[in-house]
Amino acid sequence: MEIIIFFIFFTSEKCVELHFASSVPIIDGFIEELWQMADSAYGFVQNMPYEKCPPSDETVVYLLQDENNLYVAFRCWTKNTKPVNLMSTKDDAVAVYLDTFGNKITAYAFVVYVGGGYIDGIILDDGRSADDSWDGVWNYGVKIYDDRYEVEIKISFKSIHYKKGLNEWGVNFKRDIIVNQEVDYWVEVSQEEGFRVSKFGVLKGISSNVTGYHFEVYPEGFFRLDKVSLEAAEFKLKGSLNLKWDVTSQTTLNATAFPDFAQIESDPFTLNLSQYETYLSERRPFFIEGFE
Repeated sequence: MEIIIFFIFFTSEKCVELHFASSVPIIDGFIEELWQMADSAYGFVQNMPYEKCPPSDETVVYLLQDENNLYVAFRCWTKNTKPVNLMSTKDDAVAVYLDTFGNKITAYAFVVYVGGGYIDGIILDDGRSADDSWDGVWNYGVKIYDDRYEVEIKISFKSIHYKKGLNEWGVNFKRDIIVNQEVDYWVEVSQEEGFRVSKFGVLKGISSNVTGYHFEVYPEGFFRLDKVSLEAAEFKLKGSLNLKWDVTSQTTLNATAFPDFAQIESDPFTLNLSQYETYLSERRPFFIEGFE
């Protein structure tokens, strides 16, 4: 007598599907009627301070797309908490993370604060490190209401790299509730393991159809006066040219002629009396491209 045993495995991977917008959303922090056709991500869970517990207030995220852009809207209820708005990075905030290559190692990060500030960057090494020197092209709007605040985000497909033909991206969402020192994620993040790109949920239905060529040209000129005396003065004029061309969604060509990085923001002064070296992030655009 033969006994056959079947094992059935269920996955708890969270998914959200992209639908096409019937019209272009206005990015002003007001979730208008057209967002009703969007799929939504909800059921956030605490990471801090009480792991695996329900959040203090509910958060719902809506997603839409058109041929050129990805749209994300956060509706953050504040029935039990009051958002901190100091117009700084200490404010309440929301974030969206996108693994556009499906490699479960790197991801783009877009963070918006209630006070109107923002941060973007690239998550590296499955969440173990990050680089905030990447500067993307995206728009957002924030509005605070009596019982909630709403955030709308528009991310141009031209501003990010992604694997062509891949219709599923990794995704996660985050909300910071400062008054409770609380951090909530859509896909649960363990305190012991930490933030991991490999544990992201799935964003289905990506259908980017960006056409044309994306060029960025940065001409620069510098004028210098060397004054030795009142009678003798030497004038020097110097120029440089930087070119960025997104050949495909995965390939970017960077070129520079006579580079001079004097216009780049200087590194902040730090006094280091320890035995460890000071790490300074790369700020020159020519050398930043390609981290993702």
